[in-house]
Amino acid sequence: MLIKTFTDLIMNFSSKSHPVGQSYALTLNQVAPGFVIIPGVVGNTLAMGTILGSKMLRQRAASTVLFILYIVDSCVLCSGCTAQWIVNLAGIDIGTSSGAVDRSVHVATGGDILQIPRFSWVILVYVFHYIMYTLSGFLVTFLTVERLFAVSQPLKYNTADINQHRRCQMIVSFFLLAFLIYLPILVDEHTTFYWNAKSGNLDMIGLYPRVASTVALFACAAISIPTNIAILHYLRKAKKLRDKMTKFNGNTYDDDEVAVSCTGNLFSALDVKMTVILLGISFAFLLFTIPNRLLVVVILLIEVTIPDLFVAFTWNICHINFAINSLFYFFVSQECREELKKSFCGEGKTEDPKANTP
Repeated sequence: MLIKTFTDLIMNFSSKSHPVGQSYALTLNQVAPGFVIIPGVVGNTLAMGTILGSKMLRQRAASTVLFILYIVDSCVLCSGCTAQWIVNLAGIDIGTSSGAVDRSVHVATGGDILQIPRFSWVILVYVFHYIMYTLSGFLVTFLTVERLFAVSQPLKYNTADINQHRRCQMIVSFFLLAFLIYLPILVDEHTTFYWNAKSGNLDMIGLYPRVASTVALFACAAISIPTNIAILHYLRKAKKLRDKMTKFNGNTYDDDEVAVSCTGNLFSALDVKMTVILLGISFAFLLFTIPNRLLVVVILLIEVTIPDLFVAFTWNICHINFAINSLFYFFVSQECREELKKSFCGEGKTEDPKANTP
């Protein structure tokens, strides 16, 4: 009853006309993507250029996966997000341009339920979008698990010769898995889409796409949450051990060394900063992506109609994750900012060839 009342309240608000005849949802879908897509693609490009231009950053264990992650995030922003943005700005009729073979009206919202052929440009763009969307979740989860290994067993992590080869194999495996998850969509002759020209909302609403994407991302969350807790536990123990060693031995550890309590090994501050970067990326994934999937679960289980304004809001919010991952790279680590200046402006400190490689 409470959910229905809340839904009816938002539905009534979202149906009010904008002063110039556009709904609030359409205005949101026309304006918000510009503040997500453009800064996100620029930030990801700068991060990739910085990694490629810096020998020190290329030597870091996580840089290969981060580089692929920034490519994947840019693909997410440039596929489904950009397509929907252009459609709304240009006023394109999806039913006509996609070659929909059947078109019916959604009674509650007034939108269109479209049956779109499998090789239509809309299907191809959105299947690619969701493949990259899910692949990004896989990569973030892999980075989180690998970082747990790095902070719990730094000696083994930094001396393993097969790490780089194994990472490449895992990345290929993740891509194949994401592709196979959404392959059945291309097998079906038609796929169901929801399209509302008044709100600008466009997405696949078939049972399989919703369940497949939700299960895949929930699996990532189920792994990432306890792994993040374990990482924070190890870092907390490390700080306590460092304080204890400082107190009883009279040694003062500066920012260049931190003790790892579980092994007694020391690893550099670059490791700590990289851990903070990866934790930030993982938390952003959980914060911006999982609520949208919870909304899908509510739709599937309770069969409630979500107002277009709320759908537009959650669609734009969940894609912020793909735009801000690169920001952690520069805001957390001064070394990354220095390498950015050197790569694009020819400025910064001289690169230290003996720098530690987390």
